[in-house]
Amino acid sequence: MSDDLKHKADQPPTNDDTQLVTFSMEIEGHWVVVEGVPARIDALTGERFFDLATVDKIQQLVRQQQPVRYEQTPVFRFAA
Repeated sequence: MSDDLKHKADQPPTNDDTQLVTFSMEIEGHWVVVEGVPARIDALTGERFFDLATVDKIQQLVRQQQPVRYEQTPVFRFAA
């Protein structure tokens, strides 16, 4: 589990609302998108927090399941 995911899972927000969100992460240079993931949303900041069990299930899903579809995604480089 990435440190960012672990940090967010370990510190749930105090003002939150649970919603289904789209989760994305990069694995070995390829983007993976998981739809319908339950997350607690901080009402003040909009930051998403995931239970450790949810993060474990996401990681298991992307390793063991076949995707339901493939999408092409445009990539932009931010130049300061």
